[in-house]
Amino acid sequence: MRTLVLLLAATLARAEDLSPSDRRGLLASSQFAFGRDGMPLVRVRIGEGLHKTSVFSPSGLVLLPDGRGGAEVRGSRSWQVRLVGGKPARHAWWAVQERRSIAQAAELRARAKTASGTRKQRVFELGSVFAVGGETLDRRHVVLATGPFGTEAAALAAGSGVYVEVLEPASGMLEAQSAEMGAVVRNPDVLWFSAAGADRIFTDDGRSYFGDIYVTIDRAGTLAVVNSVPEDRLLEGLVPSEIYASAPAEALKAQAIAARGELLAKIGSRHIGDPYVICSEQHCQVYGGAGKEDARTSAAVQATRGWLLLDAEGRLVDTVYSACCGGHTEDNDRVWPGPADPTLRGHADGAGKDALTSADLRDFLAHPPTTFCSKANGRFRWEARAGAGTLGSSLGVGELRDLQVLERGASGRAVAVRAQGKQGEKVLRGELRIRKLLGDLKSSMFLVDREGTDFVFRGGGWGHGVGMCQEGAMGMARAGHDYRAILKHYYRGARLVQLY
Repeated sequence: MRTLVLLLAATLARAEDLSPSDRRGLLASSQFAFGRDGMPLVRVRIGEGLHKTSVFSPSGLVLLPDGRGGAEVRGSRSWQVRLVGGKPARHAWWAVQERRSIAQAAELRARAKTASGTRKQRVFELGSVFAVGGETLDRRHVVLATGPFGTEAAALAAGSGVYVEVLEPASGMLEAQSAEMGAVVRNPDVLWFSAAGADRIFTDDGRSYFGDIYVTIDRAGTLAVVNSVPEDRLLEGLVPSEIYASAPAEALKAQAIAARGELLAKIGSRHIGDPYVICSEQHCQVYGGAGKEDARTSAAVQATRGWLLLDAEGRLVDTVYSACCGGHTEDNDRVWPGPADPTLRGHADGAGKDALTSADLRDFLAHPPTTFCSKANGRFRWEARAGAGTLGSSLGVGELRDLQVLERGASGRAVAVRAQGKQGEKVLRGELRIRKLLGDLKSSMFLVDREGTDFVFRGGGWGHGVGMCQEGAMGMARAGHDYRAILKHYYRGARLVQLY
């Protein structure tokens, strides 16, 4: 069979005014569309770093070189896509010094103009703003950063975070081949695929997805595979990965709303410059595609369709959550850089003080007060032991001599730790960094004691402890509280609204 070769430029339908770089820039933006049913469409990375990939649908695929509304190529159930001449993006890395609300952008820009030093200062805007259901949801904030740096590591060492500036986007020619049709379609930068019927699209790793799939160019100049999926379908595949599907129904509803809020709040703040808005891993939220749904969690997603939490000023709450708070939640700004969020203040998960001192912590860990968070598992209280040599080696200070917690948050979680070894000392900051470098601890709510050549950590909780405690949500549901009461307890001062 003779091969039909189609070279398609961006001159069709609603894409007629878009150059390849314009289309690529739109994919990397924080914008998202709404489907015909009013549901937000979210772009989720499901593959990256590839040189070739394939897609398949039993009912047939529609290849859309310019997205919906443009040209269509029908007649094949499968396409194999490869990259021809991929070119990586060029980046500059900036070291984040401060994070402020969008209202303080002018102040930061004025400071940046008058700043002195060997490196420039610039202000970058992050987050997103969109209107839905009569509400304007503004999650924008700004960062003041110094730079540019030639590597991400150098920028990270000079600040509390990194902003990635895209100087030149990645590019390349995509070539899709159909053995059934004997056709080859070439298009710069991106190719879209949609199922011809109400069916799923399968990728070559055996997973399947609702919605559309597009193949484009990632930062490294290789292929990225992205699922453009309605928010409810995404949540139905995501929620079972985040909480036990056997949990009480009211806890599942609370989890569905929290997952929805965190999902939308992350848009524009994660994966800056990437051709998608979130990833499918723990960095954003775990998403395994279609076929991962459970009837109970899907029912919770549908029962809470369009429900979100807004703060007192009408802003979308970043409804973060963790597995087990250990009996006390934590302030958001003690775990991550950024301004304090009034809805994410640490407090007792039941009886007890809303702020623990170092002196309180030993008794709190040994004799916890009444709490919604379940005590009947290895997450609530735990013990870990590591040798002085092993710890010192991982910290790069030689054999460890002493380990001191310098600062703690409202829950007693360590937010600054000093490690002293035979070859020097190091101060660790940041909840996640502390627990990873100290032996991958379950949380940073711990006390540390020296026993011979070992350091013994006695702690509580699993995860960062900010926002909703999943174990606590299940405990509240078992005690007869509904999802509204659960959310009110963990996101104080927030109001629940249905926006779509």
